[in-house]
Amino acid sequence: GMPHVLEIGRQFDKFDLFDFTFDMTKTFTFWSGLIGGCFLTMSTHGTDQYLVQRYLCTDKPSRASLSLLSSGAVVLGQFIVFLFIGVLLFAFYTPFNAAEYANAGVAGSGVPATFPFSGGDQVFPDFITKYMPSGLSGLVVAAIFAAALSSSLNSIAATFVNDLYKPFRQNLADKHYLKVSHWLTLFFGIVQIVVALAVMKQNRSALDQALSIASLINGPILGVFLTGAFLKRVSQTPALVGMAASITLMLFIRFYTPIAWTWYVLIGSLTTFIVAWLASLIFQKEVINN
Repeated sequence: GMPHVLEIGRQFDKFDLFDFTFDMTKTFTFWSGLIGGCFLTMSTHGTDQYLVQRYLCTDKPSRASLSLLSSGAVVLGQFIVFLFIGVLLFAFYTPFNAAEYANAGVAGSGVPATFPFSGGDQVFPDFITKYMPSGLSGLVVAAIFAAALSSSLNSIAATFVNDLYKPFRQNLADKHYLKVSHWLTLFFGIVQIVVALAVMKQNRSALDQALSIASLINGPILGVFLTGAFLKRVSQTPALVGMAASITLMLFIRFYTPIAWTWYVLIGSLTTFIVAWLASLIFQKEVINN
């Protein structure tokens, strides 16, 4: 029952809310959530077509602001539910492996933190297929397919058509652009499936993989927006130089350093901003000399 779940959660520290350790190699700490999460949210909710397209559906700026603020409360509640589901699953599997659970994740114990599974992503699928009633499990599978039809595919297709295709194929009928976007949606869907299959054998969780890859690009994009907002004399060339430098640095950090992905957007955006500002000084002098 629920008292048993709460007791198991307390016993294994599942209800510890904050880790105040300032360690940039740890993914989930108070500081990475407060500082890194602030920049991550600015990038996703302020510059990402995937979310911004929703604001553009409103008829007034005030309603767009309201939708942005209300989404924060909804997402907070959603995350609390998700985390508690994790505690429920943890308590569910505890009776089968109570002795090993005490040493799960402890250095030198030989018991992985995700015991009895090799990875955390295997827990929910195992529960759905083995313990959930057939009708409810079918509903969950249907929900997974529905979630796979992500509006991110529409965002990618719309961005590709408007920014890359239309400039070279102008003055065509809207029906033509719609057909192209449909094929692009299918194409990018296949690309996402291939990428997902390619990273299946990675040791990191799917959530870490997805957010770390997204954060590599979100940082430079946010940096360009901040550059345009606060550096009035920066032209296109310095902004592109800053973005290129930021992407190069982020790739190095991703593959050669232990820095957690929660800091990627902060590092990437500040790198873009600073390099673009320095580059603008150089290009401005060249313009003056010419």
